[in-house]
Amino acid sequence: MPPSFRAYADQPTGPSKNITWVALVWTLCLSVGYTLVGSLSDIFGRRWFFIGASSLAVIGCVVGATAQTVNALIGANVLIGLAASGQLSFNYTIAELVPVKDRFFVLSFVFLFAVPFSSFGPYISRLFIVHTAQSWRWDYYLSIIISQYPRARPISFLMLITYRCLINCPVCHLLPPSQL
Repeated sequence: MPPSFRAYADQPTGPSKNITWVALVWTLCLSVGYTLVGSLSDIFGRRWFFIGASSLAVIGCVVGATAQTVNALIGANVLIGLAASGQLSFNYTIAELVPVKDRFFVLSFVFLFAVPFSSFGPYISRLFIVHTAQSWRWDYYLSIIISQYPRARPISFLMLITYRCLINCPVCHLLPPSQL
């Protein structure tokens, strides 16, 4: 969200001295959640943390898009900050999946796609705020739209592949047990 978001969100939701917390609570929840996700996903596995974080992001964006008070916006950004802690854990996930010799190139490729969004995201957000009827709510609408792809991907791919599937799969059934 651009820094001027507070001025636009404070008007329709009513003036509040807590409007500063809308931006601060995201950072606080991200930092606390990041340490918890890192430790707990090492113990329990990463699949459910990725799926849960994506689902929590959608819930937080829906709460933010429908917020009528500043306190509801703060609550939405609490959920989004906790969700971001799971979503931004791709750094150590890639480090576990990619060999050391290729890690630099893979991470560079991943961060290359983040550059346009980081560069033009505040500008696009400002355009939504100024030029649409829903104003700042479009920031949350766009987040809902974008969050659906990463939310559907882990559910469809991580949930469907199980050990039983590998044993009963016609393709895998042809493989000798040493290759399973």
